[in-house]
Amino acid sequence: MKLFYLLLGSLFCISFSAQAEVPNNPDFIKAEKIYKRSCATCHGKKGERAAMGESKVINQLKTEDISTALFERKREMLSVPEIRQNSV
Repeated sequence: MKLFYLLLGSLFCISFSAQAEVPNNPDFIKAEKIYKRSCATCHGKKGERAAMGESKVINQLKTEDISTALFERKREMLSVPEIRQNSV
């Protein structure tokens, strides 16, 4: 569920590029708060910056590309290095 809201938060910045009004959807409002708290510092208020000079500018990406990137990042954060027999 957290990943869902993280994805929504990323998509929030895309709405700025279209100058859309914020809908009264509770999920959208929650995503906006998550984006402002967790993403805007690096990606910019409107998703206009490359985070830490490494990521792509997210307000120029398709929804599918953002979703894939978020899932990959989550997978990398959760991966545990394999333990090799000769290191035990």
